[in-house]
Amino acid sequence: PGTSEANLANTYQNLGVLYFRHMHREAEAPPLFRRSIEIGVKYPAKWHVAAKAAVQLAHWHAEAGDFEQALRRARQAYDLARQAQDTPSRFG
Repeated sequence: PGTSEANLANTYQNLGVLYFRHMHREAEAPPLFRRSIEIGVKYPAKWHVAAKAAVQLAHWHAEAGDFEQALRRARQAYDLARQAQDTPSRFG
């Protein structure tokens, strides 16, 4: 009677956004986004969550000046979103 592993993808992604965008704890966000991606790619119903986490991680890398990693994560997000047949309106 607990949280399924699949749902943890959402939790890690949301926590990463809080740290990165709202709590000024940017350095703590990347491991949370990576964990969301690791979990999300295992569950087709969570591919869109993994894509969102990859988008956020791409933003983080871009803001840190690592444009190669930013591009790699943006491509990963695109691929995951295509797999999930996601629409742009679900990204934020």
